[in-house]
Amino acid sequence: MSDYIIFFGKYKGQDISMVPRGYLYWVQENMIDSDDSWLYEKEKELLNDEIERELAQRDRSHVDW
Repeated sequence: MSDYIIFFGKYKGQDISMVPRGYLYWVQENMIDSDDSWLYEKEKELLNDEIERELAQRDRSHVDW
């Protein structure tokens, strides 16, 4: 389990390790890579780092959800 808690949206309050892969990809495409996002740049960087870390962990452990 990670120490990063999602702070918005459908999975608000859940540990990032419990969030489906598809939603993490959606966040990257629509919240981090978007100029229209309400997130501050620092939040985008942290969130992207945490998502990348989580996805890499799943790839190493062969978890696909």
